[in-house]
Amino acid sequence: MNNVASSNNSQSSSESSTSQMQNQPNTTSSSSSATVDRHGISWIEDPTSTTLSSSQTSNPIVDNDFLSGSQHFFDIDELLRNLIGQKDLVSREEFKPGETIYLCVRCQLGYHEESYQYINNRCDQCQTNDKITAYTLPHHLSFDDYYNQGISAFNQKKYEQAINKFTRALSLDPNHADAYVWRSDAYIQLGQYQQTIEDCTQIISIDPDNIPAYVRRGFARLSLEEYQQSLEDSNRAISLISLTFNQTHTNSWLSQAYAQQGDAHQALGNSNEAIENYQKSLDIVPNDDLRAKLDALNNAKNHLFEQYFIHGITLFNQENYQQAIEQFTRALTLNPNHIQVYGWRREAYIQLGQYQQAIEDCTQIISIDPLDIPAYVRRGFAHLSLGEYQQAVDDFKEVIRLNPHDVNAHQHLTNAKNRLFEQHKVKAHQHLTNLTNAKNHLFEQYFNRGITLFNQEKYEPAIEQFTKALTLNPNHVSAHQHLTNANNRLFEQYFNQGITLVNQENYQQAIEQFTSALSLNPNHVNAHQHLTNANNRLFEQCFNQGINLFNQEKYEPAIEQFTKALTLNPNHTDAYVWRSNAYIQLDQYEQIYLYQQTIEYCTQIISIDPHNIPAYVRRGFAHLSLGEYQQAVDEFEEVIRLNPNYADAYVNRANAYNYLKNYEQALNDCNQAIRLNPNYADAYINRAFAQMELGEYQQAIDDFKEAIRLNPNHVDAHQHLNNAKNRLVYQYFNQGINLVNKENCQQAIEQFTRALTLNPNHTDAYVWRSNAYIQLDQYEQIDLYQQTIEDCTQIIRVDPHDIPAYVRRGFAHLSLGEYQQSLEDSNRAISLISLTFNQTHTNSWLSQAYTQRGDAHQALGNSNEAIENYQKALDIAPNDDLQAKLDALQNQVTQSSQVSTNILTFDEFYLDQIVENQENTAQVNKMLKILGEDIPKNIQLDVEIDNFSKKPDDNPFEMEFVFQEILDILLESNELDIDASYDPVKIEVLTDQAHEDIEILFEEADHEISTIDLLQELQLAKEKLQARDYEAAIEKFNLVLNHNPDEFEAYYHRGIAYAVLGLYSNAIGDFNTTIALNKYNAEAYFQRGMIYKQTGDYKQAIRDFEFTLFFKPNHSLAYQNKRQLMNL
Repeated sequence: MNNVASSNNSQSSSESSTSQMQNQPNTTSSSSSATVDRHGISWIEDPTSTTLSSSQTSNPIVDNDFLSGSQHFFDIDELLRNLIGQKDLVSREEFKPGETIYLCVRCQLGYHEESYQYINNRCDQCQTNDKITAYTLPHHLSFDDYYNQGISAFNQKKYEQAINKFTRALSLDPNHADAYVWRSDAYIQLGQYQQTIEDCTQIISIDPDNIPAYVRRGFARLSLEEYQQSLEDSNRAISLISLTFNQTHTNSWLSQAYAQQGDAHQALGNSNEAIENYQKSLDIVPNDDLRAKLDALNNAKNHLFEQYFIHGITLFNQENYQQAIEQFTRALTLNPNHIQVYGWRREAYIQLGQYQQAIEDCTQIISIDPLDIPAYVRRGFAHLSLGEYQQAVDDFKEVIRLNPHDVNAHQHLTNAKNRLFEQHKVKAHQHLTNLTNAKNHLFEQYFNRGITLFNQEKYEPAIEQFTKALTLNPNHVSAHQHLTNANNRLFEQYFNQGITLVNQENYQQAIEQFTSALSLNPNHVNAHQHLTNANNRLFEQCFNQGINLFNQEKYEPAIEQFTKALTLNPNHTDAYVWRSNAYIQLDQYEQIYLYQQTIEYCTQIISIDPHNIPAYVRRGFAHLSLGEYQQAVDEFEEVIRLNPNYADAYVNRANAYNYLKNYEQALNDCNQAIRLNPNYADAYINRAFAQMELGEYQQAIDDFKEAIRLNPNHVDAHQHLNNAKNRLVYQYFNQGINLVNKENCQQAIEQFTRALTLNPNHTDAYVWRSNAYIQLDQYEQIDLYQQTIEDCTQIIRVDPHDIPAYVRRGFAHLSLGEYQQSLEDSNRAISLISLTFNQTHTNSWLSQAYTQRGDAHQALGNSNEAIENYQKALDIAPNDDLQAKLDALQNQVTQSSQVSTNILTFDEFYLDQIVENQENTAQVNKMLKILGEDIPKNIQLDVEIDNFSKKPDDNPFEMEFVFQEILDILLESNELDIDASYDPVKIEVLTDQAHEDIEILFEEADHEISTIDLLQELQLAKEKLQARDYEAAIEKFNLVLNHNPDEFEAYYHRGIAYAVLGLYSNAIGDFNTTIALNKYNAEAYFQRGMIYKQTGDYKQAIRDFEFTLFFKPNHSLAYQNKRQLMNL
């Protein structure tokens, strides 16, 4: 620092030096002059030369010729540039911090003291010494200054000084990987390996794929004898290099990584691995030293191998087999492919009776040399010794294939086949015994359970048990008797219940009971008679109820009753007549045949009586129903001609004109009808229809209201009033949209407000009005934020699943500083988007929701959560402004955060808590599955995790399945006679088949038992649903479906639970599955239709209601809902 200190002259002395320099005589030219730039610095154009001493001319940077005043004049600018050499740091135009620093610092680092002093004096004369002094203070040095100083010091092998400079540079930029690289190299040069490890670790944290960092850290750990960690770093470097597209530039690192792996393996005693890695390193980059090390290691390994091998043979000959095996094993560790060593060790194993190990050694020999016949022979004998006759047969067959003339091999093969035959006979009898015992045991279980159920008067399940028992033993007399008794008792039960239900006038259920009884005894005459009687009673009940409902003008339920009656008696003409009259009253001329009959009947009447007004009216109605509107007009014109004051005729003709789109004529007819009868509700309704088509929605609304005043129970008037209001709403709504597009937002808000006055549930109007508020740029006013929140709240009240409403309301809350409410709205929007089937069209809303959630978290001081949400938003929709915000926040967090290595990870902490609290095994296992990680090595669990999913051992005598088919195959084939002499392959096939079938039967028996349990769970789930405990019901249904994915009842009832909770997508999914499993399930169609209706998909809803009626024509709710939607 002496050089720097020597340049720190005061300003006055600097000015004095400059003045003296300007007044020196010019010995070469009389035209020298001094210029002063805009910074107040003097620059000498023709300075006086100066003679240097002999010590000064020894500077290696500035040669004697250049500095010799007797030969050259020089500019101070040029001199400084030559000294610095690498960068144009001095300019006549610029003199600023970060550049002039090099004037002194580079002299201090790279030049002789005389050179530095000389330059310092010359700067004094230029009146720049005060500025240079100021700029050489540490707080003026930049990262680049320290970084370049560090490189210069490193190149001069001044490693400690280089470390100091790189450390200062890193204090200014802690994430500069190259600075860590240079400093780690300096540490390596000084043998400071722990610091090297820390720097390389920091590099890896910045760049996880930095190959040199892993290699350097591996070298440092190798030097510290941390061999396992060194191996891990070298492996990682090699793995990364394998992923690069062009590995040429990484060859030196790859070679070094393999060499370090070899050193680590050699230190750990793994000679083979060391040799392999040294060879790989040499293959990449030849190296004489490494080649010598590899040769020495190979020689040592071969010498040691010979010692172990020879010692093993000596011990074997001394019958010391166990120690011989140890020596052979050591030899194989050094040379894993030496066949002779395997052969000697195999013989030692055989001498000790360790046949399995001998088999493994033979297998290893065969893998090296597939033609080694002795290996097959010795392995065959080992298999024979273990009773593995099939494997022995295979080995001896292979020997014969390799050497067909080997007589001994043929004898060995025959011996192995004979033993295999005896083994198969024993297995066959054992399986047969198991099958017989299992069959007898299962028969007893079914039979005893049937008796128990019979005594409990549970005849239907008792019949099932007796039937199963008889499939096992068809000749069991007692089982047949009990089955007959159970059938008779169940018949009596159904029959008696049917009689009771008839007496209670519950004919429908009575019919079901009699039908069930006849399924058990189809020839029971009395049951047939009671069934016929119940059918007749039910017909009369439906028919009479239909008439009563017709008289009460309840035509739709009347039609349902007549239809039920006709289902029971399709030939009852009166029922058809009454139902046709009901259709006519409902204007439902759906059957063309009836319309045509009506026209023909009325035409006959008119031919007899041309002045019969009712005939013209009825014929006019029929034409209307057939869509023959002009003919209808003609009919009602004839009526008016016959009676000009007949108000009904004007109304009906107006109706026909409306269908013909002749709305003005329809208005005239309705006006005339109202003049004739001011209290005629239908006249106001038909006039309202015409006004609606002419766009006069307010007048139409007034007429519908008048019709309702005259007839409050007029259903059509109420429905069409809502229709007129909706049309007026959309008129205001569309006008509002047009005004927004014309940027007339204030008037647009008025139109949207009018629409919302008529329909407070119109979500789109709220959306557009909130957009209009935003377009007015009036969000600076708190009341408008509140207005937006109110609008969005109203949208959510109408449609709780409206995603944009939550996002907009969240934005308004955020603007008002209501961050928690904003978070809640953003969370809800994100949750709803996750439930949508196709999320593509919601990406913009999802990105905006994450952005708002990030803003709220940042405002609340939750920087990490804010960063996470900003990143999610950018992943969905890149945005430069948001990226800049994210970068700024990440930099802020990085600068303020401090790393701590003593904090447990969340996973480790949570596991510690579970273990400390002695939670059960299932909880630990479940948590591990959620984390997707293994238990950390530093945590010891006292519980056995595997027990969580362990099943109880199977017991074939507790299984519930019939083994009769397999038993029949084995018995009827008569191929298991112990004295029979036949090909052993047959008995092998039969035995293996029996074994496989037993396993399958066990699985099916398990399934049968679990089915009983699942039925109980299904019943419990239905009870939860009836009790309106929907969440608990869903859990139960989930349990059932996990075990039986084809249980359509569980899907259907779970769908109802989802629908009640408003989870419509889930509900529709369950109803779809129900229909896929049972396409005739009318209720599934109906429930799905109701959801479509609720969500506004009327087309799909009508389609589902039609399917419901197709499969269940008497479904009144489906009929009503379909008719309601078709009238909209």
